Amino acid sequence: DNVKQDCKKKPCVYDNMDSCNLDLECAWNVDAVECEVKKCNYGNQAACETTEPGMCVWNSNNKCVPAPCKQYGNEKLCMADDSCEWSTAIAPGACEVKYCRKYCNMETSICNEDECNQDAACLTDTATSICKEKECGMLKEQCACHKEPGCFWLSGDKTCVDQKYGTCPTLDLVVVFDGSASMSQVFGRHPHGFYGMVEMLRAWVGGLPLSGE
Repeated sequence: DNVKQDCKKKPCVYDNMDSCNLDLECAWNVDAVECEVKKCNYGNQAACETTEPGMCVWNSNNKCVPAPCKQYGNEKLCMADDSCEWSTAIAPGACEVKYCRKYCNMETSICNEDECNQDAACLTDTATSICKEKECGMLKEQCACHKEPGCFWLSGDKTCVDQKYGTCPTLDLVVVFDGSASMSQVFGRHPHGFYGMVEMLRAWVGGLPLSGE
């Protein structure tokens, strides 16, 4: 303990799920396969919402739980949840709720369709009734596609695609990274050049109509 300058036993050092979950201060992390100190372990709403601002919320069952997506400590776990996305707008990166999910109840996954569709950046997915970031591929009718400035209708395929790529031929992409020693230095807000390059590449690739081949 750095405050009291004394030695304390490290909490939640259990090596199995049963022992871990018997300790009220601990929780077994199934993904990391380890015992961790339970997040947002507060017994009242005031402590829940003010002790760790933005990290914990008081839910409808009168329990303090991690705020949506905040429970994921790495990109792999974050991206596995369709409600979340890994944000590289901050350093280091963090898991955040997707923009259009603000029109959904995160506990019930029920979305307000009217509010969702009134937001120019969002659209209700007819297959799942979930409010998602609007993409040209979600528009199934030609007229709806033409109404969107950034979309292009492919008459042959009868699909709506991003206008930037709608008339482009199929091609392969090759990305080359600088391998010099300079890449090991601080890169903007990133502690290492390669970290910054990979995050920028990942964000760029996310908007490309890749075939997956």
